[in-house]
Amino acid sequence: MLQNKMLLTENRRLRLENNELNIDKMRRMRLKETRLKEKITLYKTKMSTNNKV
Repeated sequence: MLQNKMLLTENRRLRLENNELNIDKMRRMRLKETRLKEKITLYKTKMSTNNKV
């Protein structure tokens, strides 16, 4: 019985840790996406101004 409780506690702890890691991963992915969108916008702007000259 005690071992079962310990395993449940450990399982809960690992789930929380996994959730935190997933949240961190999603934040990094969003940051990367934002940076890429900014680069694309800058590139399009640059190409647009180059074509007008």
